[in-house]
Amino acid sequence: MNPRRRLLSAALPLLLLAAGLVIAQPDAEKPLPFQAGAAVVDLAPSSFPVRVNGMFTERTADAVVDPLTARALALADGRTALVLCVVDSCMVPRGILDEAKTKASHATGVPVDRMLISATHTHSAPAAMGCLGSRMDPAYAAILPGKIAEAVIAAVKNLQPARAGWTAFDDWDHTHNRRWIRRPDKLLNDPFGQPTVRANMHPGHQSPDVTGPSGPVDPQLSMLAVESTDGKPLALLANYSMHYQGSPLLSSDYFGRFTVHIGQLLKAGPGFTAIMSQGTSGDLWSGDYSAPAKPALEYDVYAKEIAERVAAAYRKIEWHTAVPLAMVETTLTLNNRIPDEARLRWAKEKQQALGDQLPQAQADIYALEAIYLHEGPTTEFKLQALRIGDLGITGIPNEVFCLTGLKLKARSPFPLTMNISLANGAEGYIPPPEQHALGGYTTWPARTAKLETPAETKITAALTILLEKASGKPARPPQPVETDQAKAIMEAKPLAFWRMEQMESGAVPDATGRHPATLEPGVALYLPGHDEKPRTAPLSRAFHFAGGRMQASVPLGDTYSVAFWLWNGMPTDARPVTGYAYSRGRDGDSTAAGEHLSIGGTHLPGAQGRLILFNGNESNQLLTGKSTLALKAWHHVVLVREGTNVRVHLDGRPVPDLEGTLPLTIPPDLQQLRFGGRVDGFANWEGKLDEIAVFPGALAPTTISQLYQTARQTPPVTALTPEFPALGPEEALKSIHVPAGFKVELAASEPQTMDPVAIDWDPAGRLWIVEMADYPSGMDNEGKPGGRVRVLEDADGDGRYEKSTLFADGLNFPTGLLTWKDGLFVTAAPDLLYLKDTDGDGRADHTEKVITGLTEGNQQLRANGLRWGLDNRIYCAAGGHHGGHGAATVLRSHRNQTDVKTGSRDFSFDPFTGDVRPESGPSQFGRNRDDAGHWFGTQNSRALWQYVLPDPYLKRNPHVPAPDPTQFIITPLNAPVYPVSPPEKRFHSFENTGHFTSACSGLIYRDDLLFPRREHELDAFTCEPFHNLVQHNILMEDGVSHTFRRAPGEEKHDFFASSDRWCRPVMTRTGPDGALWVVDMYRYIIEHPDWLPENGRAELLPYYRLGEDKGRLYRVVPEGKSPRKAARLDTMTIPQLAAALDSPNEWQRDKAHMMLVWKLRDISKEEKEKMLAEVRAGLAHPNPLVRLHLLCALDGIGAGDAGAVLAGLEDPSPAVRENALRLAEPLPDSAVSIRLGTMVDDPDAKVRLQLAFSLGAWMPESHPDSAQAGITLAKLAVRDHADPWMRAAVMSSAAPHCRALCEGVAAAGGPALAAYADDLATLALALEDRDSLAAMVRPALTAPDGRFTPGQLSAFTRLLTALEKKGLTRAGLAEKPDALGTLMESSEAVFAFASRALLDASAATALRSAAAGLLLHDATTQSMAVNQLTAWLAPISDQALQVAAVRHLAAFAGPAVPGILIQHLPGFSPETRPAALEALLSREAWSLELLDQMASNPGLALDAVQRARLMQHASEKVRTLAAKTLSAESSRQEVLTQFRPALSLKGDTPRGRQVFLNRCIACHRMEGAGIDLGPDLKSIAGHPAEKILTNIIDPSLDVQPGYFAYQARLGDGSVIYGLVTSETGNSVTFKLPDGTSRLVARQDLADLQSTGVSLMPPGLETGLSHQEMADLIAWLRSSPQLN
Repeated sequence: MNPRRRLLSAALPLLLLAAGLVIAQPDAEKPLPFQAGAAVVDLAPSSFPVRVNGMFTERTADAVVDPLTARALALADGRTALVLCVVDSCMVPRGILDEAKTKASHATGVPVDRMLISATHTHSAPAAMGCLGSRMDPAYAAILPGKIAEAVIAAVKNLQPARAGWTAFDDWDHTHNRRWIRRPDKLLNDPFGQPTVRANMHPGHQSPDVTGPSGPVDPQLSMLAVESTDGKPLALLANYSMHYQGSPLLSSDYFGRFTVHIGQLLKAGPGFTAIMSQGTSGDLWSGDYSAPAKPALEYDVYAKEIAERVAAAYRKIEWHTAVPLAMVETTLTLNNRIPDEARLRWAKEKQQALGDQLPQAQADIYALEAIYLHEGPTTEFKLQALRIGDLGITGIPNEVFCLTGLKLKARSPFPLTMNISLANGAEGYIPPPEQHALGGYTTWPARTAKLETPAETKITAALTILLEKASGKPARPPQPVETDQAKAIMEAKPLAFWRMEQMESGAVPDATGRHPATLEPGVALYLPGHDEKPRTAPLSRAFHFAGGRMQASVPLGDTYSVAFWLWNGMPTDARPVTGYAYSRGRDGDSTAAGEHLSIGGTHLPGAQGRLILFNGNESNQLLTGKSTLALKAWHHVVLVREGTNVRVHLDGRPVPDLEGTLPLTIPPDLQQLRFGGRVDGFANWEGKLDEIAVFPGALAPTTISQLYQTARQTPPVTALTPEFPALGPEEALKSIHVPAGFKVELAASEPQTMDPVAIDWDPAGRLWIVEMADYPSGMDNEGKPGGRVRVLEDADGDGRYEKSTLFADGLNFPTGLLTWKDGLFVTAAPDLLYLKDTDGDGRADHTEKVITGLTEGNQQLRANGLRWGLDNRIYCAAGGHHGGHGAATVLRSHRNQTDVKTGSRDFSFDPFTGDVRPESGPSQFGRNRDDAGHWFGTQNSRALWQYVLPDPYLKRNPHVPAPDPTQFIITPLNAPVYPVSPPEKRFHSFENTGHFTSACSGLIYRDDLLFPRREHELDAFTCEPFHNLVQHNILMEDGVSHTFRRAPGEEKHDFFASSDRWCRPVMTRTGPDGALWVVDMYRYIIEHPDWLPENGRAELLPYYRLGEDKGRLYRVVPEGKSPRKAARLDTMTIPQLAAALDSPNEWQRDKAHMMLVWKLRDISKEEKEKMLAEVRAGLAHPNPLVRLHLLCALDGIGAGDAGAVLAGLEDPSPAVRENALRLAEPLPDSAVSIRLGTMVDDPDAKVRLQLAFSLGAWMPESHPDSAQAGITLAKLAVRDHADPWMRAAVMSSAAPHCRALCEGVAAAGGPALAAYADDLATLALALEDRDSLAAMVRPALTAPDGRFTPGQLSAFTRLLTALEKKGLTRAGLAEKPDALGTLMESSEAVFAFASRALLDASAATALRSAAAGLLLHDATTQSMAVNQLTAWLAPISDQALQVAAVRHLAAFAGPAVPGILIQHLPGFSPETRPAALEALLSREAWSLELLDQMASNPGLALDAVQRARLMQHASEKVRTLAAKTLSAESSRQEVLTQFRPALSLKGDTPRGRQVFLNRCIACHRMEGAGIDLGPDLKSIAGHPAEKILTNIIDPSLDVQPGYFAYQARLGDGSVIYGLVTSETGNSVTFKLPDGTSRLVARQDLADLQSTGVSLMPPGLETGLSHQEMADLIAWLRSSPQLN
């Protein structure tokens, strides 16, 4: 032992006593106290200027901007003391550090080999050493040893009892690789004049000259923290691999600013010492060169962001008081790369020419560096490893690459390892050996990169040994990343599988252990592999080929498959062949015989960017792929050879991208394979390859697809040549057909607008556009937002918008907008935003979230629209495509801080208060109204419907469920369209060509420029983007809604029909000029991927975003008639705005209405009164639309009055009367009440409907004349009892007028009573209104001759059922001596009559059936009724009686019922059996009993629908028993494979028709037969046979919107299974498997769940032969008779 070391060891316990540290004997066993201390010493220069060496050439500095410090952390565990110190310097030579250690050791007794001192690597500090073109600052270097020692000494003196913890997290956002590989045609010269630079630093953002980074990234930010034993932060040592950020001279860069911010974030007190150390960042920096350029973060901002993440991780640290310490070090002597004689001679010539001048040019700098290296041929340096508890730390001299750090972390025995570089000296860059072949600054021989080429390998090996010693454990062996795809490849038993995961150059292991490969120089290692984006999971790794190749020998023969991932970094226009990824042939063969897979370049323009398979120069045969591969994106390629037949599959697609015959021009036994280049070295690959596998035999397309799916990746967009090319704006304009008398004008096109989906105008006439640039799946196909709002101006008034301003971008799939005041509302789910520009620069700088919670998911199903309502609210379409979509939606209004459950309904909001209100809906895209305020909507297959019943009214009565509020106007479902464009291939299941499939933006045209106004008719337009058209229909008034007819002159093609397949009209608007504006998104593909099955998704993927740089706005105007000049509303006064309402134009009226409301609200009370006098004068205007808007606008500012409303009620215009009724609702005025009474006979049905709604607001507590309102409502109910819409409106208002309504309807009797009896009885019972209930019961119990009708018996039965649900009985109701009690006492007579009727075999069937149902509700007659009903179940009974018996028994629900039904089930007719099974499946106990009996009774067999229902039952008990009882379903994929031979058989259509009748009419109609339950099957003739087969075998693979099955559990325990077809505020409507509908009050729903699968069950193919399946498919493809 060294005598000095022996002396220090002996003296150490004494020297450390001053710090309170006691060193125990080494053999002590119990845990020893842990201590820590820290200190900071200022390192500012004592004099200025000082030299700075952080650049190529020398700089000087005159001041300190940020403090420069030495920060030390001392630790002791009772046996060992050690110190870590980090110095704010670019780098510090070993001599200075050794001197500092010696000084500190003398003062503290801590041995020098227990000290690690490193530099932060700030490039803004004084020069502690010379390098490149700068010299050491001698004065500054002289003070450093003492200052550094001072920090170490102080830290030791501050030792105190402490606890420690360590943790790490990944921060991918703040560090990136800065050294990028250059294209082979873009090489740079090195300082010695040679073109050797294949990789270099800082290439620039998205530079076209580079192919990709040359190494990986280490995102780990690790930390060691120490606190006092009472939890006070003492110190924190962080470590991150990021070079430096850049700061002014002199500065500690982000390293120093981090220490300030973390102290503040942790609220640490005085004495806290934070340290940021340098990781392995020789090739890392903060800038992401793969992304567009953006301003670099200022170093303080950068430091704060890092500190915030560290602070978050700090709070999760687990603390330890027993922290064992250890530290070991070694020295290593390596050769320097000294110059050869020629370079030395060149260097000396340069030196002589320079004389005493400092070098400035690179050549001069490196000439001097060569001389330095010549004078010092070897270097000795220190390596260290530390143990701090379970944390390992390495100390490495100077700048090592990220890969070196990752190697050490992978091998380290410690759970967590921190690598501190620039430690104990400055020995330059130390690249891994393979990086030397790529050249560049970090490899040029100099003091900055002087060590021998294998230095990194030797250093890594030495440090691994030190880590083993420090931990006392062996290093970890390499651990491959376990991915699902790697497992799947191994399970497929490949001949060879190279994972490409190793970190060291040399042999590439084969996962099968048979065929290791070798690498040539020019290959970078450990780059992110094909799953590089999901950063939460371990990354696969890849090789980046930059001139080198990978070679292997594998016996293949002539039938095999080669699969791998490729990532091309080379532009396809750079050279004749972009690059060869795979090659089989003899190495070095100049004829290149064999097979070689490449991406085409300029040599074959038609194949540029596509896969090419080539068989050599002599044969000169090739096959070309279909897809243009994406640049710098991962693609999966599988080459399959079977003799001379080859195919290449791309990205898991079962259909080959390349296919044909290509002879193999080498002997089949030739084993040589090359990856990353061709056998002759021509056009080697420039990019990455990953997970290369070679298989014996030919992989099947399904296997290839399954293999790809295990990677769980979204395929990149590959560009295919579209079937139809895009047209320029002027050519596209020529492709549009409109009827005679009209013409189309182009108002705007790209680049002024791109991807437009919605438009509006502001008061100044500027056109605002929402652009859904992120459709369909985000800017990166992974959800990245990119929506925009743009403002267009027509500066010269020529009708073309030439000025375009980007107002906002980065929005999340925006869909709708409405200009409002000085900004606009925008729907961008999950938010409804208000955007405005506050500084006048034309860009939105204020964003307010007005409402949140809008449904996300499919971008075609998001809230949109935003239209002004006459009630001064803004209406929004929810975006749903069926009644169950978004059923759980709850919207949060941030303006009034309330939550409102809207479910799947549309909604409106008050733009001033933020009040949110559910509205009837949903509409999928576009909610618009007519002039009177009636709202209309659309959904893909439904071209136009009207919301007849407003949801706010319906929800007032929770006791009686309201019907579907929509009236389907344009019929039938999937109504025909009349395109002029060629048919487009459909992928969506059961869709059809020539019919509405993408209906949206249903518009009521509200102007007279195109068409004259006609009484009782409206002009409606519906966009159909899939068929490239806008359809025009004429709506004819029909009661409260409309019917329709085709417009004359539009028989051949629709009103706006383009022959351009790219034309995608997604919205129409009536413009301020009166023209019909058409918004054309102009996309090649408009269908969203969510609507597509997997095969359609894969085929269309390359096209999803074609057209993202295009967009058109058209307007349709009459020939010979100029569009109206838009008014400048922004310059108008309030009276002028009121006058502007006298316009035929809807936009002008609505915008003027809005402006009146917001302007009148914003002025003083005095000014408002003055203005109101002028405005009110307009209530007498001859134009009814002026009167209507003013009446509503005055209400919007609270300035309405009874006089104005009363005048409105007497207005000759039905629209005014209708809206005046709405405004009368809060007015307790007797004159209004009298007027309401006279409106029962209003000639307009819509006015009467509104009257029925409004009367519900006249309640006793608020309206003195509410009794009169009840009488009026009863009269109205009787008058219009035959109208179901009127009945729904009456019942919405019934609660406050129940007694008057019941008495009035009962007095009317007849059909009116029959229409309302059940609903009013239900309401009276819910309200516990005995008098009302008596009024409804009396007709059922009144029979002067003692003979009751079936209707009376059934009515009384329904009442008793309702009573029992509420726990009431006849006897109980009879106890009270009132009218109801008397009636209940007299009910014995009806039971006596029913008993006689039941036993009378000669009585009518209907009477006996009704009697049986009634008798089930009395204990004394139940047995008789059950016996008779059971007898009727016999096969000899009349079928009607059988069905009635089943339904009565099911409703009775006695314990014996399921047994009775199961016993008779085998003998039931086809009509009776479904009713019985529906009953048995509706209750848990009955379903269990049915399953119990099925095992022993084959007559109980169920069809596929019923089996599926049991398997998906809401009850876990039922599902479990069903799984045991019912035979397990085969995998749908297996069944599909089994039936695939049917595709090769010739089908017989007549036999196929019979198969359809036998199998399919349970859900579909044909020729009037069957049930209209499933989707429309009309015209699926265009579907490929395989698509139809897939939908039959696996119907849940591709469920059409609205056809997911739901399970609803009711309060009585019964279960409903079916489709949700609509919902309102108080009801949900279901369509059941038997085709019937059932309306359920929301209050009766206990639970509602989607099953997530189609109502059409799997297993329909059971029992079919392959030929029968072929017949069915043939008939489906040929038949036009389907529904």
